[in-house]
Amino acid sequence: ALHDVGGENSYFKIMRNVVAKKLFAAYALKRDCPPRSFIFKFGGVEIDGERTIESYNIDNNAVIEVTVRSLNMVTGDSNEAALESFLNESTAPYVVQIIYESGALVRSGVEIETTALRTLAHGEVIEAFKKSQSSEGVGRFRVADGWISEKLRGGNEARVVRVLMEKLTRPVKYKVIREEGARVRETALLNSTDVGFCPLDTVLTVSEIRYVQDGAGDSDSTTRVRIESPAAWKGWASLKDHILEKIEDTDGSSAQSENEALVQVERERRVRVRAARKVKHDMVKSKEQALRRRRRFVQTTGSLDVSQETF
Repeated sequence: ALHDVGGENSYFKIMRNVVAKKLFAAYALKRDCPPRSFIFKFGGVEIDGERTIESYNIDNNAVIEVTVRSLNMVTGDSNEAALESFLNESTAPYVVQIIYESGALVRSGVEIETTALRTLAHGEVIEAFKKSQSSEGVGRFRVADGWISEKLRGGNEARVVRVLMEKLTRPVKYKVIREEGARVRETALLNSTDVGFCPLDTVLTVSEIRYVQDGAGDSDSTTRVRIESPAAWKGWASLKDHILEKIEDTDGSSAQSENEALVQVERERRVRVRAARKVKHDMVKSKEQALRRRRRFVQTTGSLDVSQETF
């Protein structure tokens, strides 16, 4: 069984000679998240899944502990470099940080009244895979093991999370409108290597947005965009009204892009289905191979005496 932080057990039948990462992939598929979003531990020790279940000395009916991968920028030893690495490695649509002092309550569903599972600590950075709204209109983010609120409901509506990264569903184009050009840096960090000034009127293709904190307050941040093209200006620039201007679709490509986004969603669904089938196929194949190794062929020889006498 795989036991997660919410107290739920997920049961999988798997041969002990199967590579553990196949088990992890099956669990992640059930959660609709990539395997790297989780940490798997047995006996308090993290296992990478590159070896077989048997080689980790995991017995039959053993329990593997599962936690959601996160980073705490307040109480932990994490720093700016660790955060940059976390953001670069993430494939999730969003990465958010808990900024509410009391933390964020993870619930089992999108509605506020659903079962409470655990609390994310103030300062914790975590991946989010979907953004939606409750029936009361409260913004909700789906993390690997449940849902958290964007802000509190009720009178004060205090912010609970701050978005650190957002991967765009489709590339967006911006034009440089400042006469001096747009400063491009190597990474999203404001003190990273200076690439140069992208000239006026250059059209940039952007694929990702990051919100880089540049002050002590939770709202003190600079919006940075990842430039994918032109290739000569790959890097990051600040998204400010006097520097970059979004180019609106005027040829009907917006509707086409929306259709492309829907097609992409369907493609991703099919990829998940194929992955699930492959995991199941690999498990069945491993079981069949194990059964074949256990078979023993015995040949019996002897003689039989036949008599007409009645007994």
